[in-house]
Amino acid sequence: MQSTPENHQPGCRWLRRKEARPGEIMDAALAVFIEKGYAGTKMEDIARQAGVTKGTPYLYFQNKEELFREIIKSAIQPRLDEVQSYIDASADHSLQQQLQNIADHWRQTVLETPRSGILKLMMAEAGNFPDVAAYYDTHVIQRFHQQLIHLLETGMARGEIRRLDPVYAAHIIIAPMLYSVMHKHCFAQQNQQTRLDSQLLFQQALDILFNGLRTTDIQTHHG
Repeated sequence: MQSTPENHQPGCRWLRRKEARPGEIMDAALAVFIEKGYAGTKMEDIARQAGVTKGTPYLYFQNKEELFREIIKSAIQPRLDEVQSYIDASADHSLQQQLQNIADHWRQTVLETPRSGILKLMMAEAGNFPDVAAYYDTHVIQRFHQQLIHLLETGMARGEIRRLDPVYAAHIIIAPMLYSVMHKHCFAQQNQQTRLDSQLLFQQALDILFNGLRTTDIQTHHG
């Protein structure tokens, strides 16, 4: 009998389902991690959320820690790859424009998505799971920090901003991002009226930052 596309459709659907399953398990795991915390989550909870048998997650992930690391790899590290691609392609942009675009990208691809829950978990449970926290710090925080340091050093070299310590300036840029995650997952959960306009928050933070970094003195006139 001659093979036809119709003859292979069930097998193709099964293969697509099998290939998609690790991603489905990671999505389910992130939802459970956010709800129950890292410590309170069991692999069987993740299996239940994903709609698979208890043993299925172990076919793809050795344990909960490996699963969480894979979530970081798939959910956060590609966002940093995108930031790096933008930095490489935006050498002719001003530093302020670069930082604003990076903040907007982070807001849209992390803060306003379930991915922001990963950072919330790190803030809440890093002390209890140092290996997981160290992985996140190395592959996410430090990498993003170095990207910002590079931009600040370039801005100083071009005379856009005055000389300063780029390491601490990068921490200051990251600070409103961390606060916005804390606010979203803590305070705004209790009182919807306290929700922040994160876009305005980042705009205001950068405006304050750059008014303090200008190379030209701003004269204030009274009367």
